Amino acid sequence: MTHNPTNDHIQPADEQAISALLRDFGVHPSKEFHARHADAPWMHASAPKHRRPFGWRGMLMASLTLLLVSLWFAAPSGFVAALSEFFGVYRAPSDTVESATGPFVTAPTVATITEAETVVGFDILTPAQLPPEIHATRINVDGEQPDMFARIHYLDAGGNSRVSLTTKHGPMYVQIGATAEVEVVHVGNASAEYFQGGFIDNGMVAEWDSTFSNKTLRWQVGDISYMLSSVNLSKQELLDFAASLQ
Repeated sequence: MTHNPTNDHIQPADEQAISALLRDFGVHPSKEFHARHADAPWMHASAPKHRRPFGWRGMLMASLTLLLVSLWFAAPSGFVAALSEFFGVYRAPSDTVESATGPFVTAPTVATITEAETVVGFDILTPAQLPPEIHATRINVDGEQPDMFARIHYLDAGGNSRVSLTTKHGPMYVQIGATAEVEVVHVGNASAEYFQGGFIDNGMVAEWDSTFSNKTLRWQVGDISYMLSSVNLSKQELLDFAASLQ
């Protein structure tokens, strides 16, 4: 937990008041609340309206509101967005984001799944049976421990990637556009997120395009995350491929 120096100045009386507020805060208003509300002066058109003084309770609630606002902006915005909607999908504030900068570096290639497992430090699931159009694989590993990941490209006869599987230890966060449509599906017993589209580079910025044919399926089992991506397979074919991993 991050230390906040402001908390060092909270007096015992304030702590008791905050505790009382939190203790009395319910999931929804009670029947007693609605009964008192029905007879409140402001519910009658002829009743005069009086302003109550702000008082210490108002000051306390204002302070709590400011604290919550400061905590919201102190947390990484991507994580807040991901947790508020989907587990591993970060919805960007708009459909326009800055393009990636710097030289594109190809991740190192390894020859076999076993070699990739040795490098990344965890077991990698593979399909029980490859589709007939898959003729070869290309395996890349990248990152640094404990955030290394492996990406397996399943290639057709022409050496083109039909589908790619990315896996890593721990959560895998994927950024999507503000208008992207995400569907919650299941891979076995695990909840997964499926969406179509991608960011298309346009100079200094990249624009989200939901009509782009790339389809993505992301899920997590235990502490290992998985993501399938393909411009060739349908949604159902992605789900079937994911279900075949073992």
